[in-house]
Amino acid sequence: MSLRSRIGWGIHSIIQNHYRRQVSARVLEHAATRTGPKAYPPQFVDLVRLTRFVRERKPTVLWEFGAGWSTQFLAQAVADNGVGHLYSMDAAAQWAAHARAMLPPWLEPWVEIHHSAVEKQDVGGTCAFK
Repeated sequence: MSLRSRIGWGIHSIIQNHYRRQVSARVLEHAATRTGPKAYPPQFVDLVRLTRFVRERKPTVLWEFGAGWSTQFLAQAVADNGVGHLYSMDAAAQWAAHARAMLPPWLEPWVEIHHSAVEKQDVGGTCAFK
């Protein structure tokens, strides 16, 4: 690994650790014990940004396309607001099931996770889904 790559990863680790302390430790602890070996690691910068947005805006309906780590933390933000509901959809049945398995029981009333199969198509040279 080049010096440049090592420096980049070092900076990434510092940023991740900084933002890791700003997410719900309770949700992180619960979900981390239930995540699968092929799951992508959480990106704490994005999770903090998304949860801040939900806490500030206080939406009553929230749609998420692609379930995973963000589902857990968005659901906690909705629950913290005391109002709203998160609907999360994933095109892959395995990832929808995985997100359900990660979901802490205290957040179940605030979120619904669904699998919705889609088919990839080429429409005039553009990728589309049906």
